[in-house]
Amino acid sequence: MIKLITVGWIKDQHLKALIEDFIQRIQSFTRLEIIEVNPERVIEREDGASRKLIKELEGRKIMKILENIPAVKQPYVIVLDENGTTMDSLRLADQIKQKEIEQNIIFIIGGTYGLSDEVKKKASLRLSFSHMTFTHEMIRLFLVEQIYRAMTINKGMPYHK
Repeated sequence: MIKLITVGWIKDQHLKALIEDFIQRIQSFTRLEIIEVNPERVIEREDGASRKLIKELEGRKIMKILENIPAVKQPYVIVLDENGTTMDSLRLADQIKQKEIEQNIIFIIGGTYGLSDEVKKKASLRLSFSHMTFTHEMIRLFLVEQIYRAMTINKGMPYHK
């Protein structure tokens, strides 16, 4: 089973349709649960304190979700972090294959300002798709596509070339 905890929602209907398509494809391999966290809104301050506060408040919500996940299996937590490890699709597929047998896999996508240090500390793996900045909507699309690709790689299907 794979869970995806993400801050915010998909507003763009075209992206939403693509994401839903990949989710349906993934469901034929494993259960995928999406948990959306309400993003925080505070008045922006020039000193950056607002950004830190937003990350902390969103981080508390994510931590509460993690604490409430039944501990039948120790979760393998993968946070998406621009300063994380980069890997190709084959390596991600291998990570998923190894971990899914004995652990629930939880992916976490942060909000506009990223993830709190507390959430990052819970990570078994900090994964970076790129040093570039993407919207959380685009990253969600990229992530579900890569999860689907990993599933097809692990089943020897021809999707990955």
